[in-house]
Amino acid sequence: MKTLATLAALAIAVPAAAGNMNLIANGDFSAGNTGFTSQYTYAPSASGAGIPEGVYLVDTNAQNVHPSWYSFGDHTSGEGNYLIVNGATSTIRGDSKTAWQQTVTAKAGTKYFFEAWASNICCNSTFGGSVAPSDLTFTVDDGTTVTTLGTFTTNPAKPGVWVGLSNTFTTTAAGPLTLRIVNSNLAASGNDFGIDDLNFGTRSAVPDAATWSLFVAGFALVGTAARRRRTTVAV
Repeated sequence: MKTLATLAALAIAVPAAAGNMNLIANGDFSAGNTGFTSQYTYAPSASGAGIPEGVYLVDTNAQNVHPSWYSFGDHTSGEGNYLIVNGATSTIRGDSKTAWQQTVTAKAGTKYFFEAWASNICCNSTFGGSVAPSDLTFTVDDGTTVTTLGTFTTNPAKPGVWVGLSNTFTTTAAGPLTLRIVNSNLAASGNDFGIDDLNFGTRSAVPDAATWSLFVAGFALVGTAARRRRTTVAV
């Protein structure tokens, strides 16, 4: 019994060994509307609250706040919060509005992993209009240079499907870095999107192949031990 418990603990501990120091606060939005800023207007979650253009919300399901949006959960568990955005149709002094922004403090000469998950949220079968994709740009600004970490165009034909984006960024000096997400598509119909599990850390939040191999092997050992124990008891 002790051996079985030890093996189980080992299997569960494997992913933790690849732990990540994420500089982004509330990157999974579990704490609600905190830790970040936006040039969009925040709308507290309620039925129909997501209908106005240029608002953002934090909820567990896009359809909770807009009757035409697709019903789906967050990227990790399907039950947690994620950022829900009704794409803006206007700019600020000619620039697309920033949907999400956060400033982090980075170390000099350090390689950081940036990861994010995005999804189209429009629309369900009740919507009869055309659906425009969101053209998302993820950037990092060190005060001198703005670097594009990645771009992502949502797929209107696949609402509710989370797609991952990843890149690396190596700092030259210590100091603040401002991370931003901007949607450049100003079409009113359908340029709506979800964001979840933002990561900017010293390690990837996604375990590498070797880590997953150890993880699977650990659970295989647990299963083998359990079968042997059941066999012994039966005899």
